[in-house]
Amino acid sequence: MHVQLAESLTDDDPAAAIEHYQKAVEYCTSDSQTSGVIKSQLKVAELASDREDYALACELFEEVGNKRLENDLTKFNARGHFLDAGICMLARGDTVAARMAIDRFRDADYSFADSRECKLLTDLTDAVEASNVDSFTEHLFAFDQISKLSPWRTKILLRVKNGMGDLNGDGEDEIADLA
Repeated sequence: MHVQLAESLTDDDPAAAIEHYQKAVEYCTSDSQTSGVIKSQLKVAELASDREDYALACELFEEVGNKRLENDLTKFNARGHFLDAGICMLARGDTVAARMAIDRFRDADYSFADSRECKLLTDLTDAVEASNVDSFTEHLFAFDQISKLSPWRTKILLRVKNGMGDLNGDGEDEIADLA
């Protein structure tokens, strides 16, 4: 019931949608419905990031990533959730937290260190720290050639890029073109 209400409110009242998804998480948790918990947490994380509540989004993406590691069938999905958490940290402008998170993700998931997601997150963090928009865009373009960036990731990464400033002066939104 709360999921249907949240879905109907997502566009008109995101704050109310978040509340209903959080109630759905509570109900699914009490019923031991792990997939329902994860789906609702991911929706809350996306809505929170849309509202620039990156702290909540980071927490939820990381929590979902850790939950995915508990199941052999879903453990390889954890990388994407860890990447999303790191992207939200960069959107907050917190490269120190992003670096610490990369270390946590490597400790939690032995395969993360050698993954494309880890390399991308590390490269993006380096680019943000150096305020190098060209490098930031090049790394995203290379990643997108193999694994298409979702519209959500593209939107948040564009915010990160805009937060860096358009240092190269060309004014183009190459990241937006990747979606």
